[in-house]
Amino acid sequence: VTLNDPAACVGNRLEFVATTTGGMTGTDYYYKWYRSADGTNYTEDTTQGDDNTYSVNSTGTRVYVKAEAYSTLAECSFSVCKGEGTKMVTPSKAPKLTMDDAATCEGSSVTLEATDSESATIASYSWESSTDDGATWTAMSEATKSISVSPSVTTMYRTTWTTAGGCFDVATATVTVSPKPSVADKTYTICSGTAFTFAPEAGDNVPDGTVYTWSVTQTTGVTGASACTNVDALSQTLSNSTAADGTATYTVTPSLPGGCDGDPFTVTVTVKPVPYLTDKTYTICSGTAFTLEPKTGDIVPTGTKYSWTVENNANVTGWSPQVAPMATMSQILTNTSEVQQVVNYNVTPTYSITTPALTCTGDPFAVAVTVNAVPTVDYAVPTGDVCPGSTVTLIATAAHGVEPYSYAWTGATAHTGDRSQADVTASTTCDGTVNVSLKVTDAAGCE
Repeated sequence: VTLNDPAACVGNRLEFVATTTGGMTGTDYYYKWYRSADGTNYTEDTTQGDDNTYSVNSTGTRVYVKAEAYSTLAECSFSVCKGEGTKMVTPSKAPKLTMDDAATCEGSSVTLEATDSESATIASYSWESSTDDGATWTAMSEATKSISVSPSVTTMYRTTWTTAGGCFDVATATVTVSPKPSVADKTYTICSGTAFTFAPEAGDNVPDGTVYTWSVTQTTGVTGASACTNVDALSQTLSNSTAADGTATYTVTPSLPGGCDGDPFTVTVTVKPVPYLTDKTYTICSGTAFTLEPKTGDIVPTGTKYSWTVENNANVTGWSPQVAPMATMSQILTNTSEVQQVVNYNVTPTYSITTPALTCTGDPFAVAVTVNAVPTVDYAVPTGDVCPGSTVTLIATAAHGVEPYSYAWTGATAHTGDRSQADVTASTTCDGTVNVSLKVTDAAGCE
């Protein structure tokens, strides 16, 4: 008679099974079961019948069991057709496990380990996982007390601890996975004095609730950029006080409440200058051109163009408005009156690029062009013949333009005190004609 080795766990019932071999062919057996406290002195237990199974409650001490098998054949006596077997079992404590749930970020790991309140001696460990809330379980290769896992979705894990005697317990924990924001680098181009706004694009992973923390550097002349912590949007108004491109570079870390930080990404903002020109005044002579020229303090990016409107002045010709922006502003103006005239322009500067398509428009400024009238001149020429060697005085009279006038004679000698008068001396030997010319220039330089 041999007895099995039952799972011997403290607090569980020990299930013994007797197996009888040999004996007479065709016989059946009935059994008597005995208990002993020391393995020497056995007492029959008649409470569980005479079949080949026997169960007892286990404690923390050794259990001694003996089984006697008797043949049911009539010709057998107790002493002839009897067999017996004994078994000693030492019950071991069963583990009693608990395991805490955990939380982690997508792409990060977390360590799981159960706690045994019974401090049982464990012979083996096993692990399983489930991604369908425990409906199905998949065995894992790990066979250690603790494991490190990096699930991509929320996953349940369970571990089984087993003693050498077959005692075991199971603990289950859920690892909640929070998504991890992921954003590619971004570039923006804006006009000075306007705002950029960061916006996720296709391919970015920005779960609801994502916030941003950033630091920033900016080139000389760029203002308006500042660092922020845990805000739900990145948008700032930037200005550029130079005539060249400026840049603000943001280093941004996206995160979710609970500590799931994405990898930092860069936002580079190019701040295009906006043209700025102060009001301009020019003075020209009738029939000449004025040309717009930037001055110190003006901001005129390379490629700036101008469009303008103009107030009507009926006494001046040559002015016209310009709708399509031009690279230069220049017009020939003619004063048809006898006094100064002013032509007033309202000019809008623009600066455009094609990639990306962007036009930066500056504030309008005024251009006032004073158009001086051209001076006129007349002088009296003596009538009649002039005797050889005699002198004739010519007297010029200038008008219009801006007084005082200057006189430049050719063929005559101007008076020292009053250059509007000049003397012409006739030849003493020959008859003929003396040619005299006069150029009058007014105080504005108009001739």
